[in-house]
Amino acid sequence: MQSQSKEWSSLYELIHDIAQTKKIEMDQLAEGDISLDSKLKDKFPLLAKMDKKMLNKRIKSLRELNASLTEIMSMVDYKQAEIPGSFSHSISSLRPFIFYNTKIKELAKVLASTASRLAPPSLNLDRLKATKAKEKGDPSGSKSYFGQLFRALHFIPPEQLRNTSEYTWRVHYQDEEGMDAGGLYRDSIYNVCSDLHSNTLSLFIPCPNSSGVGENQNKWIPNPAAKSTLELSMFAFVGKLMGVAIRNRQMLNLDLPPLLWKYLVNDPITIQDIIDVDALAFNHIQVIENSSSEDEDVLESYTFTVKSADGNDGVELLPGGKNLKVTKQNKDEFVQLWKTFKLTEFDSQLSSIRNGLSAIVPVQVLSLFTAEELELVVCGKADINVQYLKANSVYEHPYTADHQQIKWLWKSLEHFSQKELENFLCFVWGRSRLPLDSEKWTQKFKVTSCASSSDQALPSSHTCFFHLELPNYASQKTTEAKLRYAINN
Repeated sequence: MQSQSKEWSSLYELIHDIAQTKKIEMDQLAEGDISLDSKLKDKFPLLAKMDKKMLNKRIKSLRELNASLTEIMSMVDYKQAEIPGSFSHSISSLRPFIFYNTKIKELAKVLASTASRLAPPSLNLDRLKATKAKEKGDPSGSKSYFGQLFRALHFIPPEQLRNTSEYTWRVHYQDEEGMDAGGLYRDSIYNVCSDLHSNTLSLFIPCPNSSGVGENQNKWIPNPAAKSTLELSMFAFVGKLMGVAIRNRQMLNLDLPPLLWKYLVNDPITIQDIIDVDALAFNHIQVIENSSSEDEDVLESYTFTVKSADGNDGVELLPGGKNLKVTKQNKDEFVQLWKTFKLTEFDSQLSSIRNGLSAIVPVQVLSLFTAEELELVVCGKADINVQYLKANSVYEHPYTADHQQIKWLWKSLEHFSQKELENFLCFVWGRSRLPLDSEKWTQKFKVTSCASSSDQALPSSHTCFFHLELPNYASQKTTEAKLRYAINN
């Protein structure tokens, strides 16, 4: 059943990719539009094994499912989406297979029915104050760009942020001339996102994997220590900003992990989601979980404490935990307590974000979306510019910028879709987005040759060092095929 589920998911992704390439909606694709060429077979190996008759049969089933859902969507009461056994809960369980454009249309209806006719609020921002806050920090949430917006907008009636204006609020910068025709509004959002991804505030911190281990090394996680009344209010305002982004499609440039988006769409967080931001912590717990009776000495080096995602190494899993050693008799209890702690570590912060979001957008309708889709709605595509990557690359002998193999590398990447470029970036760097500007590149993309340069060899990478080892292939076609295989397998 699990392999079949993966096949259906791959099929949905195939239809999505082809629709994007053809620039049409998923439900507008004709049967003849969907076929597997060599590139798509490399990307979707599960579908490559499926015969054409079965492939078309499943495509037809997906189309019929979505046609039926379109007819009944207007009758769904999304307020019951989180109640198991309800009609809307059953609909939301089908979210991996509901076409994206079907969801967007339904969301638009709900947003229109809950919009207000109030005028957008106006606010004054002080650049000088915000600049000083970047240098000194803003624990009170009052001086940074984020803090100034928080103080001006969080405490007004939320209906004012559900207005239908093209720009949800109007901005004037102190001691500056100029009317806000949209540029100042967009500037305020950009600066707020920059604050959230910096040490100006304590709300978000780089995930533990940012040390160079595992996936999602560029993601920022909610700070589990940020749980004062003020900080939770600021998290709620982050949720309101997400709601504004959904309503007026002014995307937030945020790099947040899958577990956050899963929480917002009411999709259970799993241990894999924790590994995706804190791989080393899971490695430690595996040592205990897989220990045998001969490993008693190893076990007793551990106590019933856990290292929090913010680096706090002494969080007790139960009262007196720092004085209770792990033994073979109680290790199962320890492992269960550890997993429970990690799965709920960010609940206070995530709940506040969701509460803020619900003041601007009825969150129940978001249960139609997958976590990845909600991130797309709020943050837009993390477009990866190949020329920008190329400009921040270095090579080692015998490779140079003019070497034929390097030219084939860049030509291959130019043929990749944005999703494939994300996969490529994860393959070589453990991240899914490039830095916003060249000044924030802590290391350049390094390309070197490898010992084996046959056409059978595969590229390899060292994500800690943003390093690709690329064989010297015989053609551009082989280069592209081998890169595509490496990033998808």
